[in-house]
Amino acid sequence: MKNIFPLFLLPVFLFAQSPDVPENPHEQLARAKQNILAQRQQMRKSVSTTDYGHYDVQYYSLDLTFHQSTETISGTVEMRAKNLGGSQSTIAMDLADNMSVTNVTGDHSGYTHTNERINMEFDPPLTAGQEFTVVVHYNGSPVVAGFQGLTFENHSQGPIISSLSEPYFARTWWPCKDVPADKADSADIRITSSNDLIPVSNGSLESITQTTDSTHTYHWKVHYPIVNYLISVAISNYTNLTDTYVAMNGDSMLLDYYLYPQETNYSYITENVDETRQMIEAFAELFGEYPFLEEKYGMASFNWGGAMEHQTISSMGSYSRMIIVHELAHQWWGDMVTTHNWHHIWLNEGFASYAEALYLEAIQGEDAYHNYMASMAYRGNGTIYVEDTTSVYGIFNGNLSYDKAGYVLHMLRHVVGDSTFFEGLSAYRDAYYMSTATTEDFQQVMEQVSGQDLSAFFQQWIYSQGPPNYDYCLWTEAAGDSTEAFICVHQTQDREYPYIFKMPLDIQLTDSLGNDTTFVVQNDERDAVYSVMLDWAPTDIELDPDDWVLKTANQVPANIVRDGCEFLTEFNLAPNYPNPFNSRTKLVFTVPITQFVTGEIYDITGRKVKTLFAKELPPGQYTSYYWDATNDMGQTVSSGVYIFRLQYENHVKSRKMIFIK
Repeated sequence: MKNIFPLFLLPVFLFAQSPDVPENPHEQLARAKQNILAQRQQMRKSVSTTDYGHYDVQYYSLDLTFHQSTETISGTVEMRAKNLGGSQSTIAMDLADNMSVTNVTGDHSGYTHTNERINMEFDPPLTAGQEFTVVVHYNGSPVVAGFQGLTFENHSQGPIISSLSEPYFARTWWPCKDVPADKADSADIRITSSNDLIPVSNGSLESITQTTDSTHTYHWKVHYPIVNYLISVAISNYTNLTDTYVAMNGDSMLLDYYLYPQETNYSYITENVDETRQMIEAFAELFGEYPFLEEKYGMASFNWGGAMEHQTISSMGSYSRMIIVHELAHQWWGDMVTTHNWHHIWLNEGFASYAEALYLEAIQGEDAYHNYMASMAYRGNGTIYVEDTTSVYGIFNGNLSYDKAGYVLHMLRHVVGDSTFFEGLSAYRDAYYMSTATTEDFQQVMEQVSGQDLSAFFQQWIYSQGPPNYDYCLWTEAAGDSTEAFICVHQTQDREYPYIFKMPLDIQLTDSLGNDTTFVVQNDERDAVYSVMLDWAPTDIELDPDDWVLKTANQVPANIVRDGCEFLTEFNLAPNYPNPFNSRTKLVFTVPITQFVTGEIYDITGRKVKTLFAKELPPGQYTSYYWDATNDMGQTVSSGVYIFRLQYENHVKSRKMIFIK
């Protein structure tokens, strides 16, 4: 194969790979692929109005002949579309300059092909809502672009002609509107090649026709919406293996695999391919039924050193287990729901990467899930949101678009709760089924399902850099027959934004006798102290023991924190505990200098209920103040929300408290 981008590309020659070589499929895939809401019309047809004209692609027909001896292609591409704007005299399609346009027929009045654009004139102009058809007749020798484009190559026992168009290189071998935002509603793909080769593409195989004595034509039909970069060809002397997937409603679907002949000699390949049916079953349970049930799921070998999620027919440069899982998961996240533009590629790659861990959880349990997530914990800088989409490597950054993005979903699952998270995925699927989405679209769905404001979560994890860094410690104080445990959490990261990460943190306390407890705090301050009453004395602490948060964490001695930690030099009010409460709640706060300090309770209307103290306090941390839910008259207040207000001079801190009788 061609040595494309050798700094990052990890070539895989499947016929020479030993089954004893340890897999690192996620790293392999990430390396290989490194190279608010818009208005919707039925299935969200938001398109560029500047570069192409304001139109919606409804249908593509590709009728292509591949000439192996000259490494050229020739054919016609028909595009049917609908004008979404007002009066419009020009629309454009993408096609690389190395391809020669011999004619354009259809509803236009003239055309030019220059600067990788076919510009078509309409006289009279298109009217609002008008449907139109153009047919491009062309030929040429495709050039390598991006990760591949379309190439003529060889494997050890025959030729291989294959495409990989992501992100914006479909234009190198066929004319199209080369943006992810505009899905065609359906497509026909007719591929003519020599008789000794099998042409494979998306959708269902409609017919095989003997074209000449030496060539045949395979007609593949796509019944579902499809984005241009997912339209593919893979042509070789394949061995065809098949299987059957039985859907949750009892329907059967073809599983259609096209392997190089030599690959069938390796049991590790055929065993992983055979497991695909189990993978589909697992994802159907997690994400809903396989999206393209009326067609197929298949895989076809090609020479590129990774894999590509072409709709219903993934192109495979490796058949390692997790790469199969990853490309299959893309059929839901990437193919069924597609990133609206390349800034939000994490909605494709992060989802598929996270699905790898979900599959292991489904078949091996929670430990396997958490161990796999640990391998995706990227703690470096850079935003998941892709600022520069002109860089292919910038879009497909393995650390950010894959690993960290997958970890974001792992964290979100813990933030909203397990069942809510999967309900949110189901709602996201329903809202953007066979359409396109952005980060804000996904956020809005998850907010609607969870009832939470997730703006801080998405801002700090998608649009900001780095993880939080925590110093934490434990100390205890006797409280009669009980023990009060104090937990200090200090965020030490040094950056402008986010200065403070707002995340739930699991805190686990244990002792040598086997006692343990785990509770969750909502950490949203630079420096915070939490406390809990126990009938045993904890001696050990672990912050976020299951690594639900992407972070670094360092346990420090309690005496260092109590005597010298930064938060002891700041005016600070920790969350009261317990909250909600039904008898009394503990108040913990820090005063940096000697001051006259007041502590008062207010109801939700702003009326003062009780003055707890009003006196001069020396600097230090205070842990002995409580509110017993009484007012200044000693009467127990009614159930409801109350505010503890701590003040000295013009410095004010407050906390909401919930009293339940």
